[in-house]
Amino acid sequence: MVASAVVATRPEVDRAKFFQALAIHKQKRYGQARELLEQAMLSDQPFPERGHVPHFLGWCCYYTGDVEGAKHYFGIHASHWPNFDDTHYGLGVIALDEDRVADAEESFTTALRLQQMVPGDKRSQAKTIARLGDIAMRLDQLEVATSRYESAVEMWPDHYEAWARLVRLYHRAGREQDAARATESEQRARVRMGRAEEGEGAETGDKAQAGQTVGAPGVVPDAPELTTPTTPTTPTTPTTPTTPTTPTTPTTPPTPESDDPNHE
Repeated sequence: MVASAVVATRPEVDRAKFFQALAIHKQKRYGQARELLEQAMLSDQPFPERGHVPHFLGWCCYYTGDVEGAKHYFGIHASHWPNFDDTHYGLGVIALDEDRVADAEESFTTALRLQQMVPGDKRSQAKTIARLGDIAMRLDQLEVATSRYESAVEMWPDHYEAWARLVRLYHRAGREQDAARATESEQRARVRMGRAEEGEGAETGDKAQAGQTVGAPGVVPDAPELTTPTTPTTPTTPTTPTTPTTPTTPTTPPTPESDDPNHE
């Protein structure tokens, strides 16, 4: 790995630490990634991606159980880069976990609006629409939830968790033929996404391993994937001493890798 080699030979290069942290994040070693990102956060070197370090720290904190830290870092990043959809998505995930449904809906709606500005970014939109479906489920708005999940799988047919939620909703509505078709679609999506072997039952995937019920609160939230999101607008001026220095030549960073189908 180039970043690791640079860090080994020139440990003072904080930009290399940042990219090394992203590679470690992709391997889901969030604690180690967080240590490197915190070093990059404290850097006085003006590397272009420095202003986005709080975004990745937010996800590392979330996955290591530090929800308050995640909210803190996502908040910092959102204040500087208000058009960065994945940060609003992260704030929505946390709000939904905490049963702050109105806040979650606001964050996911903002994320969706930003995603819709990127032509062809159907996958990100589908994941966010599915999260809005989760909100409707939480509010017992079953028809709204069904419509949102249907929109999500139409947009991104590999969203197997959205298919699984549709199976449950179709059964509740007495739509058994639709439930059977959705079950088949869920299984095919799991196979395509590498979450199940050909012929393996849908319930034997990661949902069943975690002992979770489809659509239930507490589903493992979404981690970021290493793709390039929309280019954010120019950051606003920091207002607090905890805010990192704004990079002089900002670039769009990759988005972290996903543990969860809603964000992979």
